[in-house]
Amino acid sequence: MNKVLITLPYFDIKNPDAYNYLTEHDCEVSVIQKETPYTPEEFMEIIGDFDAAITDLEIWDEAAFKAAKNLKIVARFGVGMDNFDLEAAKKFRITVTNCPGANATAVGEHTLALLLSLMREIPKYDRQVRDADWSRPDFQELKGKTVSILGFGAVGRQSAKKLSGFEVNMLAYDKYPNEDAAKELGVKLCSLDEALQNGDILLLHLPSLPETYHLINSETISKMKDGVIIVNVARGVIVDEKAAAEGLRSGKIAGFASDVFEKEPVEADNPLFAFPNFIGSAHVATDTAQNFIRLGDVVVKDVVEALEGKKPKNALV
Repeated sequence: MNKVLITLPYFDIKNPDAYNYLTEHDCEVSVIQKETPYTPEEFMEIIGDFDAAITDLEIWDEAAFKAAKNLKIVARFGVGMDNFDLEAAKKFRITVTNCPGANATAVGEHTLALLLSLMREIPKYDRQVRDADWSRPDFQELKGKTVSILGFGAVGRQSAKKLSGFEVNMLAYDKYPNEDAAKELGVKLCSLDEALQNGDILLLHLPSLPETYHLINSETISKMKDGVIIVNVARGVIVDEKAAAEGLRSGKIAGFASDVFEKEPVEADNPLFAFPNFIGSAHVATDTAQNFIRLGDVVVKDVVEALEGKKPKNALV
């Protein structure tokens, strides 16, 4: 039997059909019930005997691939691949897959949740009403605002689709623009500078690449409108957190919400936490029951195909 490691806690409970699919295809499955990602050292201690792995945010570098002597496939339970060294995977002839597009609905909904929470100051007014403070707000409406979407892939398009009912103007920047999708969704494609300069609201849906590292920094923030609102549901390293904190302090940034951080798990002394107009969540945008099932169904089929000597549908290498 092939031995399969799953580092997603309660995988067998959250998606029993996917778990059973593996066991029905002669797999001995080990589900690790650990709530936080492994350190590289911890991870390398356990991966040596497995033929396949379904993992989330664990680091797959050359040392990890070398330690996994029996490994044939790693299936990423998600989309982003910044924790994988794909060249090292090729070197060790290990197949790597991910789940393109599967997260889009969940992350699009979380984007809107963070944006509306910022604009309506939900955390602040929740705290006030619990203290019997009945002071009145002066909210801004979404209607008529210009929303700049940085990254117009599957998630960016989902955000645009969900925003369409709010009567906003939408701009989008993408390195590889999808003109048909933009036209269908009523989105104007534009340059990065145009998106930065004209957005009342910036939604970050970019991948983590060398050219997107600290894309949101002191210089790019200076190009933005005064009182801009920023929502990051992509990767923490896209935003220079010190520059964002300074933008919040000066008032240049009216509100910032992020599901992701430069260092995860986040540390308590993060400079963003000093500001009431910052809202954070713990990299949970994808964590819906429905998305867990979608992702699980994709990864187990890729794993079985690889173990049977076939090329999985979602193979990257």
